[in-house]
Amino acid sequence: LGEETKPDSEPNPKPDPKVDWTLYIAKQQEAITRMKTLTALSSWTNNEAKNLEHLAAADKPKWTAIFNFWSARNEEIKNG
Repeated sequence: LGEETKPDSEPNPKPDPKVDWTLYIAKQQEAITRMKTLTALSSWTNNEAKNLEHLAAADKPKWTAIFNFWSARNEEIKNG
């Protein structure tokens, strides 16, 4: 029975712990709303690229929601 303790053979690497994507999106939408320039939006996209990939894999509708939110803000800034 004592065989179950395997020494570090697999530490079970997961892409990330169970992320609260709803909370993540709320925080990101707040951040996007505060952005005043296309450069800021572009930087955000680069900074969040990995998280957005994980979100797309975990919950496509939520990814679409944040993408649409970002796009709308992008248009607002472009159009003044």
